Amino acid sequence: MFSRYNRRDRTTAPSGFLDKRARSARTACSAACLALMTLTTSGAAQAQDAPAPQVLMAAGQKVKVTTIPGVTFPWAIDFLPNGDALITERNQSTLRLLHDGKLDPKPITGLPPVMQVKGGPRGGVDVIVHPQYATNKLIYVAYWQPMPGRPEIARPALMRARYDGGDKLTDVKDIFVSDSWNEATATRITFGQDGKIYMVIGTAFVNSAAKTPIEYGNNLDAQDPMKDAGKVLRLNDDGSIPQDNPFVGNPKYKPEIYALGIRNSMGMFSEPGTGKLWLTDNGPRGGDEINVIKPGANYGWPLITYGRSYIYDLEGKVSGNNVPPPEQPPTHAPGLEQPFMYWVPSPSLTAITIYKGDKFPAWKNSILLGSLKFQRAERVTLTQQGWESERMPMLGEVGRRIRDMKVAPDGLIYMVTDERNGAILKVEPADAAAPISVAAKPTN
Repeated sequence: MFSRYNRRDRTTAPSGFLDKRARSARTACSAACLALMTLTTSGAAQAQDAPAPQVLMAAGQKVKVTTIPGVTFPWAIDFLPNGDALITERNQSTLRLLHDGKLDPKPITGLPPVMQVKGGPRGGVDVIVHPQYATNKLIYVAYWQPMPGRPEIARPALMRARYDGGDKLTDVKDIFVSDSWNEATATRITFGQDGKIYMVIGTAFVNSAAKTPIEYGNNLDAQDPMKDAGKVLRLNDDGSIPQDNPFVGNPKYKPEIYALGIRNSMGMFSEPGTGKLWLTDNGPRGGDEINVIKPGANYGWPLITYGRSYIYDLEGKVSGNNVPPPEQPPTHAPGLEQPFMYWVPSPSLTAITIYKGDKFPAWKNSILLGSLKFQRAERVTLTQQGWESERMPMLGEVGRRIRDMKVAPDGLIYMVTDERNGAILKVEPADAAAPISVAAKPTN
């Protein structure tokens, strides 16, 4: 009910101060108040009016941003071939449908129960549409499956279902369930250009509230070849293991593992044409990364990182590197991959895509990223050789925590925002004569 990290969330009293009856009354009142707050905030999210579209300059491109309200902590968005979009919300066992630019007020039911959490990356629900959706109607959802009797702990599961319109999923089935009991990190899924499903799972953090470390795991799980935590997995579209995975036949590795050494990834993108698999990975205090994932490669966490321990983490145990906050942990080691790019300080990177469309000429072939901490997106230009050229913050004037970002079939860009009164942002080219309605915002 209350955050274990913030004492202001809890009401405490000396031992014996409250008798059993008073404590029971307080519990009942708290539950009722929490239920009322949930209903109230949910209603507010539904009832809020959409603000007027904003016209602004964004990393060399004049754009119009339309805000579509009505979602609560949206986590993911993906598109059906007809241009409709499916949207997930944290903690929700339902999907939402965006049709003709409007959010359907009636949710799509059929998802299994998901982990209920107060904040952070936990409880995220990802959704992707099968590349052959037009003929098979299949969608996939990655969610956190609660542990029976311990709902604060969960493991990532991959569910497949059929959706052919309407408000209910059919043929719902878990096709892969991880062994990674976890309570802290995210999971994302995407289809590769090879038709396989790639699923990334973060590592657990050391948590003082855990009764035994084995319940949650720890950061070194990212280096354990017999655990799914801290790995990129590669699966067939029925959840089975591809026989050409890099560790198939090696008894020291789980066969679903494709790459290892991941901390907490909140964005993944398979690049059309090249087949490259791009991944964002959050560091602790600094050290957010972009990695290009290669089969069998090790991306180093927690053995190397460009991030330092959190200030409050005096021994570096929560941060995962076991190094005090003032000191820089190792950044290189033999056999461990270097990131394609890294950030200090951390912007809390989320979504990643490479824009290939024609609607935004200035952004073509650029990396586009979402940021939670800086409440904006970011464009990274690349050289002809594919190296990083320039980092260009954008959409900071909108001031939203960008959780996910996808390119629609028509080439426009949609984002979802990580907020209680969350929104879907539709980004489209602005008319050349349209006046700028939002002044540029100073950047970090």
